[in-house]
Amino acid sequence: MQRALLVLGLVLAATGCKQVFGLDEPGHMSDAQVGTIPSIGFAGPTTLTDEMSGLVMIPVLLSEPSEFEVSVAYSATDITATVTEDYEIETGRVTIPPGQQTGQLEITILTDIMSEQDETVELRLTDPRQAVLALDTNIVTISANVLPRITFATATSNVSEASTKVTPMVQLDVASPVAITANLSASGTATSGTDFSLTSTQVTIPAGQTTALVEVNIIGDTLDENDEDAVVTLVNANAAIVGTQSTHTVTIQDNDNAPTASFSTTSSSIAENGTTATLTVNLNTASGMMITVPYTLGGTAAQGMDYSITTSPLTFTPGTTSQTITVTMMDDLVDEANETVIVTLGTPTNAGLGANQMHTLTITDDEVTCVGPGAGNAFNVCYDSQPAGPATLPASLNTDTYPGCMATQPVGWTTTQAQVAACVIWATTVTGSTTTTVTGTRPLVIAATGTINITGTLDVASKRVAGTIGPGIPSNGCEAPLSQPQGGVHGAGGGPGGTFMTKGGNGGSGDNNQNAGGVAAAAQSMPTYLRAGCSGTRGGPSFGMNAGNPGYGGGAVYIASSTSITLGNNSEINASGQGATNGTPDNVGGSGGGSGGMIRLYAPAMTVTGATLLANGGGGAEGNTDVGNGQPGNDPNSNSPSQPAAGGAGLANGGNGGAGFAGMTAAVDGVNGSGTDAAGGGGGGGGGYIQSNVNLAAGGASVSAGSIVTQ
Repeated sequence: MQRALLVLGLVLAATGCKQVFGLDEPGHMSDAQVGTIPSIGFAGPTTLTDEMSGLVMIPVLLSEPSEFEVSVAYSATDITATVTEDYEIETGRVTIPPGQQTGQLEITILTDIMSEQDETVELRLTDPRQAVLALDTNIVTISANVLPRITFATATSNVSEASTKVTPMVQLDVASPVAITANLSASGTATSGTDFSLTSTQVTIPAGQTTALVEVNIIGDTLDENDEDAVVTLVNANAAIVGTQSTHTVTIQDNDNAPTASFSTTSSSIAENGTTATLTVNLNTASGMMITVPYTLGGTAAQGMDYSITTSPLTFTPGTTSQTITVTMMDDLVDEANETVIVTLGTPTNAGLGANQMHTLTITDDEVTCVGPGAGNAFNVCYDSQPAGPATLPASLNTDTYPGCMATQPVGWTTTQAQVAACVIWATTVTGSTTTTVTGTRPLVIAATGTINITGTLDVASKRVAGTIGPGIPSNGCEAPLSQPQGGVHGAGGGPGGTFMTKGGNGGSGDNNQNAGGVAAAAQSMPTYLRAGCSGTRGGPSFGMNAGNPGYGGGAVYIASSTSITLGNNSEINASGQGATNGTPDNVGGSGGGSGGMIRLYAPAMTVTGATLLANGGGGAEGNTDVGNGQPGNDPNSNSPSQPAAGGAGLANGGNGGAGFAGMTAAVDGVNGSGTDAAGGGGGGGGGYIQSNVNLAAGGASVSAGSIVTQ
């Protein structure tokens, strides 16, 4: 029976090299493109046929698919066979379309009735286009005898990647008296050595038999990938001709889960004047497939105005597990709230979504936000970020531990503005509707970009009766450049704190004027930084025993708003000094009272009708005698802000303590002790300092301090 068609499977021993390629015109390479040039040629040096083969299709193979059309010329040269008598061939070119790997070279074997020997013809490939030559010669042998045909029994089979092997069968159409051995080659979309392997590159059918098995070993992996084909091809056999069904395709079915894509983190931040932010998207495992991950944008920042971003989607090539989205900042000169870019991952191709599907990038504004009188002023409060939100004053506020204090000082506050470190409440709006008692070593600053509304009491005073010490009191009594008040010597009254352009009273003398009283601290002409009032000093000791504690000065508070401050009817801000404590040992002098502290207000608009603001001095303590102890000085009374805090009095012969400053009444000196062993009283504390950019008294507030400044 004549076999009309014979397809011979050949394998190309592939070579590749990097060159410039792409045709400008037939026969010429283009300078336009650079890539990997495939090789083209025969798989082996020989092809076996017989006179019954008829039309033989000899494959011409590329080492890999090309994006261009590839062609190669061919020709035939007689060796012992004769063209038109033993075979026919039309010379020309074999053309392989883009994306394919196989072309066909046709030769027709002719039959005759002559008894003759085996005959041969040489086929040669020349003039490749878009490829380079590999094996360019094939010797076709026309056997004088009719040979068996060897083929695969089936064309295809399927197997799971989890399997270990598959065994397709090869067969002969008739048994042979000699063993038939055929060479095997491997190709396909699966990779030999990675996805599968052949146990042997030959298969042998024993003499007298017609079948044998080919072992294809399956190699599993963890990559999610498309099903892949392992193509096993019969290539040249001894004493047999490869028949039409020369290949068997094993489809390896993937069994791995698709990876998931997610952001490495859910949030990050970058300054507006930064360069770029990088958002990383990871796959939980590598994939053998191309993966794309789209994403959408949201948030308060505007694309094209505040930032630019890498174009969606992200593309993961096989084996890649990480890609990045680049967000480039676009700085502006607008003072604005921090803005966000929210990037949300969409549905990927060839993958799923992991846990972190959204990333929020916060763009922090780099323009300084300021509250206060303006640039260059020592009381301007500036931060490089907007306030986080509104604030409500608590019942108790320690400026050293309150969590509402900013973690950092305002820009330039302690450097160019020469301020002492403060507890700064930085808010959009501030409300104080109850009594807030403020203590701590740092002054208090309340700054808001919006309104400040105080309807309760803001108490930064130092009070002997309550045992409180206002915020920011210097540990050494008075900060430089003020002089320190002087204490009294034996039996004499102590000097008070005197600040802010109003001096306190001096201490009285003791022991019939034999021992002079202490002198009040000098007044400061105009304070240039936020500071509390000066504390008094102790009265003179007696026989090694100290007098009672002097009065602490009043605390310091600065309240500033970019819009308005409202001090409600019956509201109060108190920064008064403390009355001095009386001593218990005999003959000790009365200690000096503390001076009033500082209150500063700034806002473009201010409502203060019915409010009370006071920074009065505390009263000095009464001096002791050998028959009794004097009385302590009194704290200022916020219900009667113009009424001076009285000094201690009531003990015969002991010098009375001086009254503290209040209203328009100056602080009073302590009275001298009258008689031997009679101590002098402590001086009254000086007045504090209240400054505002509007006239508080004209606005309807009750104001009492040593210095009241509208500026």
